[in-house]
Formats: sequence, C-alpha cells, structure tokens
Amino acid sequence: MVEQGLEFHNVDHLEQVPGMNGLLLERFPAHLRENLGIPENKNGRFQMRRSHGCEIRFVTNAPYFDFCVTAVETNVTAMVYYGDMAYSQYTLEARVCTRIHVTYPEMYRQVDTELISRGRFAPYIWRIQLDFKVPGSEILGGVRTVDGGGGCSFCQR
Repeated sequence: MVEQGLEFHNVDHLEQVPGMNGLLLERFPAHLRENLGIPENKNGRFQMRRSHGCEIRFVTNAPYFDFCVTAVETNVTAMVYYGDMAYSQYTLEARVCTRIHVTYPEMYRQVDTELISRGRFAPYIWRIQLDFKVPGSEILGGVRTVDGGGGCSFCQR
C-alpha cells in the first residue's frame, strides 16, 4: 500500500485513532477482523489488530530526515534500515509521539553499492521495521524529509 509517498508493507489500510493525531497501521480489513473466531474465543480478532511485521519504506535523497511514530498500547521497538544495513534501533514509548532524526551516515558513502545491490533490498531504500514480537505494537507514524516541508504527516507534534 502506498500513501503520501510512503510504502506501507504488510498494511491493508490506515485507520484514524479516536483521541490521537495519527493513523493506525491495520494489517487486515475490518470485516475480516470482526468476523474471526467464535464468541467464546476472540483472541484472533485481538491479534489481528497488531502491527507485527509492518514496515514503512521510502526513498529520499535528503541528507537527513525526521520520522514520527507512536506505539498505541505498549512500548515497541522500531528498527531503521538503509537497504539491508541496520542504521539504528529505537524504543517507542506507548502513547507518546516520538520524533526520530536520521542523518545519512558518511560511512554509507564508502560502501560500494554494486557489491550490496544483490541483497534483499536496494541500498537506497529506508525502512522502518516495527517490532514483530511485542504485543501492543499498533503504530501511528509519519515521515518528513528536508525536501518535504510541513509537520509530521501522521502524528502531529
């Protein structure tokens, strides 16, 4: 799914969250989520609301950018990658819009992109990978690059 120049991997749609400035990353359509399971066991419905395995992907030539994300229920880990190379790891505090500033590392300019272009991801794709393991990882998010202007797209600060 592509929205506002960002690719949302493993996301069916974005949904407004009551009482919060942001959009929830939903992996499954509501009609599927709401009809899963039996009245005695609604665990499947509960688990389908999790954002496990979602990624926000984009390309920018900007030398730095900010992205803003919020974990809705509990603290969540977010990993930032440049292609297949790990850039950094962050802990997102529940219900707090976290602005993370990313600067293009000089050491990446020394990497021969021909040597790493056969990886899983092209070396110029920024990826924000959301925690696979921690329950409560519903995520609101937004990205702003230096050439994009404005505030955070999804969680206003």
